[in-house]
Amino acid sequence: MNHSAYFDVELFLSIASQKQLKGLKVNDKEIIEKLCKKIDVVKHVYKFYSANLLVKESGVEISREAYLTLMSILKHYAMTHLDYKYLNTCFKLNDIIYSKGLCDIEVYSNNYHELIDAF
Repeated sequence: MNHSAYFDVELFLSIASQKQLKGLKVNDKEIIEKLCKKIDVVKHVYKFYSANLLVKESGVEISREAYLTLMSILKHYAMTHLDYKYLNTCFKLNDIIYSKGLCDIEVYSNNYHELIDAF
């Protein structure tokens, strides 16, 4: 598979997490919206998608670190914009991360309470 022809989710999340401090660009937010749909509907985020993120191009999910980075980005956006759609996706993602064994109960609980307290 020629990965250069596909959208690399882990690379995007790495770059987006660095941009988070300065603010995300419009196209970054559109990509995050599409990743939210993956969480809300499919309950998985894969490493590679087609360029428009409509078709998964890999059967391998993103890494633990990438899931946690995605959670951090979504949590930051939900809390700074008081956005309930992102809040809802954060709760779903927190459940997914915990159910996959990617975090322990303490991290799960801390995420949950941080989200509740922000709203």
